[in-house]
Order: sequence, then C-alpha cells, then structure tokens
Amino acid sequence: MDIGASCIFLSTKLSEKPRKLRDIMNVAYSIAQKTNSPVPTGSEYTAMKERLLDGEQNVLRVLRFDLDMDLPYKYLLNYARFLRVSKATVQVALTLASDFFYAPTSLQYDAHIVAVACIYIAHTLLEEPNPLPPNWWYDFDASDDDLAAIEAEFATIYTVLPPLQP
Repeated sequence: MDIGASCIFLSTKLSEKPRKLRDIMNVAYSIAQKTNSPVPTGSEYTAMKERLLDGEQNVLRVLRFDLDMDLPYKYLLNYARFLRVSKATVQVALTLASDFFYAPTSLQYDAHIVAVACIYIAHTLLEEPNPLPPNWWYDFDASDDDLAAIEAEFATIYTVLPPLQP
C-alpha cells in the first residue's frame, strides 16, 4: 500500500494539479483499513507520512530521478502509419504497449524498440494478409534480439497476469 500511495503522490506532482500528501494518505488509509475515516492524527499519521515519503524517495532512486518518460505510443502510431498497417493491428499494438508496462523490466527498453515489437507481435497475432517488408524492423533500429527479448517479456506478462473477472 505504501509504495502504491507513494507512486500516486509522485505522479500527482507531475500533473497540473498536484494533490496534498494528506489527501493521498487518507485515501490509501481508507482503502487499506476498509473504512471511510481519515488517518488518525499523532504517531500513526507521522509514521505513515514518513513511510510514504521514504517510498517516494525509493521510487525516485529506482527511476534514477528520470521522470521524463519516453513512451512508445507516438513511435507506434508513426511507424504504423509509415508501414500502412491495418487499424486492427494498430489497436492490438496499442493494447500490447499498455500491457508491456506490467513487465518489471519494461523501463529497460527504449520506447521506439517497444513500439516496433508491439507492431510486429500484433501483425503476427492477427495474421494480417498484407505482409510487411522482410526485416522491416531494422529500418527502425530494432534488432532480432530486441524483438525476441520483448516477445519473451510478453510471454511472461500474459502467463503471470490473473484472468479478468467478469
């Protein structure tokens, strides 16, 4: 709970309307304790505040204080337009790009490589009738090893994620 709340607090600092730490704490507390009451004052409040701020510092260290994320979506849309892939392929590739962030190592890959891999996987999964040029991913600075590594990440993601509950 603490790391999740720390991440939310950090992410709100990057938005146009940052939230107060106390507001984040109250929501996290009410979810964890299954109550509508705010965080009690005193030592419990102070301890939770320290845990959340420590968590924020840990998250920043893991991210190497680099909060300017380069996301794969813009690359994916540009590459898809260039390759003239179908709308269905684009939709599946965008879903794959979003799902890729479930991989613990997702931040280790360059965004443009993730975009290429998502298009490649989506095109393959949909068995599109219009073939793409052979080794087209080389034109976007992606290697066979890049594609294989990201495909392996997806295999892990989709075998670990719990099934959706209706």
